[in-house]
Amino acid sequence: MWLWRRTDPARRATLFALAVTAVVFSVLSWGPRAKWDGRRTGQLLPFGVLDNLPVVNAALPSRLALVVAPVIGLLLAYTVDQLRADPPRHRSSQLAWALGYAVALLPLLPTPLLTIVREPIPAFITAGTWKQHVSPGGVLTPLPLTVDVTPDGQRWQAYALAHRQGEFAIPAGFFLGPGGPDGRGRIGPVQRTFDALMDQAGRTGVVPIITEGSIRLSRDDLRYWRVEAVVLPDQVHGAKYGIDEEALRRTATALLGPPQRVDDVWLWKVPPA
Repeated sequence: MWLWRRTDPARRATLFALAVTAVVFSVLSWGPRAKWDGRRTGQLLPFGVLDNLPVVNAALPSRLALVVAPVIGLLLAYTVDQLRADPPRHRSSQLAWALGYAVALLPLLPTPLLTIVREPIPAFITAGTWKQHVSPGGVLTPLPLTVDVTPDGQRWQAYALAHRQGEFAIPAGFFLGPGGPDGRGRIGPVQRTFDALMDQAGRTGVVPIITEGSIRLSRDDLRYWRVEAVVLPDQVHGAKYGIDEEALRRTATALLGPPQRVDDVWLWKVPPA
């Protein structure tokens, strides 16, 4: 408002556009339903109205608040520009503006980042042993398969590429793709028998019931993905919950037979069709 009263009409149009942008994205960042005192209510918000539109339905509302940050930066820059052109006459006013700026810029000061220690990349990958079991550009899969909550496979890929070991492919991954309910998108691929059984075992710690049918379908899945080696490290990273490695090993053994111990992983070779 201080800028509005002291600037020319052209700058006022810019200020109006910035204000509208800040308000719109602030409101959208509140999400589809209103929350009050930490509790979600049934009150529909603007993002909830737009949530069924393509692209918007894949957005995370809280990230829209990031649009407001550069708007605030522009307003602060315009304020400096105006103060340089028309500085306050009284020293007390100058001190007040300086203090106001210091408060406005406090969020820029670095703060400690909350971090966790992830499970180490197995020596099977770091030593390059995987190349003895996977053909160049072939497919390797960790257990459980790589998705958003079990991202180890993509870390392994990144390590191999960064250290010029070569490339291997993995089925699945952390991405937005088709196959969600009601024709909507989903994170990762649609589950098949093999990865559904592995997800259940790793998440619950209970070995699922294995039948001749599930064995046949699981092996068909691995051949469908052209997997050459199935690998289970001693420690699996779960982004949202702990992973039971023993249940994974027992389930994979029931489906694929006894594994080999190679370096610090359990390995199942998948014979070609």
